Amino acid sequence: MGGCALQFGVDWLRHTCSHVRPVLGLRCNSSGTATTRSWQRATGCLGWSGRIRHRADLFDVCVGYLSGRQHAAVGSAVCRAPRCVVARGLCSTPRVAGIGTRRTHQTRWWPAPVSSIGVSPLINIVSTRVEGPVSGPQKVLANLCKGLDMIGYPYVLNQRLDATRRLWIHDDVEALSYARPEDVATVVGPNLYSMPKDVPSELTLEDVLYLHPSRQICDLWRYAGFTRAPLRSWPVGIDTRDFAPGDGEQREDFVLLYHKRRDRAEVRAIEASLGALGLRHELLEYGEYAEAEYKQLLASCRFVLWHGCHESQGIALQEALAAGVPVLVWDVTSLADDMPRGSYDEPMTTLAVTTVPYFDERCGVRVWSADDLPDAIRAMFERAEEFSPREYVEEHLSLKGQAAEFVRLWEEFGLSTEAGYSESLLRSGTLRPPVSWRVKRTGRRYSRGVLRRLRRLRRMMKPSVVGGRR
Repeated sequence: MGGCALQFGVDWLRHTCSHVRPVLGLRCNSSGTATTRSWQRATGCLGWSGRIRHRADLFDVCVGYLSGRQHAAVGSAVCRAPRCVVARGLCSTPRVAGIGTRRTHQTRWWPAPVSSIGVSPLINIVSTRVEGPVSGPQKVLANLCKGLDMIGYPYVLNQRLDATRRLWIHDDVEALSYARPEDVATVVGPNLYSMPKDVPSELTLEDVLYLHPSRQICDLWRYAGFTRAPLRSWPVGIDTRDFAPGDGEQREDFVLLYHKRRDRAEVRAIEASLGALGLRHELLEYGEYAEAEYKQLLASCRFVLWHGCHESQGIALQEALAAGVPVLVWDVTSLADDMPRGSYDEPMTTLAVTTVPYFDERCGVRVWSADDLPDAIRAMFERAEEFSPREYVEEHLSLKGQAAEFVRLWEEFGLSTEAGYSESLLRSGTLRPPVSWRVKRTGRRYSRGVLRRLRRLRRMMKPSVVGGRR
């Protein structure tokens, strides 16, 4: 079926644009199809620098050659092509595509004309988080793109996997299975797999660079026996313009209590400590609030009391620091503190981890037991003038700094950062996944949407006192 669909596409292109064949000098065999040698020679007529691995590549060349009304005619014909042609990748589905700061939402039913390729994008970013709700992985993509725009480094979103010399697969596990890292310098992660046991054994990772947001997660993977790819730590930058201190308004005398995947009994211990000191608090639970609500609370609270699990980076906590709000952290000591029993092998539960992989004395105070909470809470008030959390973020986690560090990752492949400014697109066209790939992705998105609605329904059914100030 696939071969028939491909042959149909080639024949359809030949009959629809009959003038292309004599111009390109294609020779046909006895069956009426062009020979491989003439396919390859045809690419030289148009200055095509890529290799012909597939007849669909010649389709890209021919469409790029056409212009004006002929190009428009081909576009409308592609729109009418049967689904079997789309399934084989001769036509692409509508996708979000963009180059650098000129990203636009547009429908692309065929690859971009070859003549439009100039000195353009350097890094091809493949991600499923271009659109969707705010989340940690979405923040990684959005903040990196902001940083690349700020330093003026060019990139494209969701182009074909061999479009550029440098490829970053952010979180698309299907794209990772189709990538050819031996041909393209490929960096992957950090939002792909939680643990090494989740990585499919058939994946070839020897030629890729695998990212994690912090050294402690790299150490965790090495401790788990992962040796299939070199690991590097890279945290994304924090948007200090989006999360900034308020314009001098008086902060209210209450504490923002942030709870994330820890023992609920410990929350009651925290509330008891706050109540004993006569302090009101607002309880905010991970995954059950809107970002606008979080910003509003950060603008008015005295400090944040963070009761969270071990973090790979902790973007939400770092956004509180960027807003100029100091944080009191009830830290974890091992994986056993925050994960359900059986989530990890028994030896791994003793591995030392932390809730705040990026933190120092300018950011706030850390404690490791409920007994230390009363003194730490008092210290947060007494030392309020000593803290400068935003300064720490600007120094270690700025958008510009982390974008520049990200670009330098490709130097490990022998590709200099400076050369990237003059590199051009190797091949045109948006990422065109098979039908089975799109079905899986749609299923996951639907599942995530159902879970979000269930969480929203649970919030609506809670008594108002649960999330209110006390």
